[in-house]
Order: sequence, then C-alpha cells, then structure tokens
Amino acid sequence: EPPLLSPTSPVPPSWSSPAPTQTRIALLSSPFTES
Repeated sequence: EPPLLSPTSPVPPSWSSPAPTQTRIALLSSPFTES
C-alpha cells in the first residue's frame, strides 16, 4: 500500500476510490488545505 501522501496519490487511497465526485473535486481544487 502506497503512503497517504505519495506523489502518485494526491489523496489517501481510502478517499480516492469510494469518495463522492464532489469530495474528489474539492480535494483536487484545494489539495491538503483541509488535511
């Protein structure tokens, strides 16, 4: 399993797959702003 903040995975794996589209968009728009 890759690290939560790996270069290839900007978001935690647990968020990447099951996360809602809105959440993914928010994370992509403001990465690590709400970490």
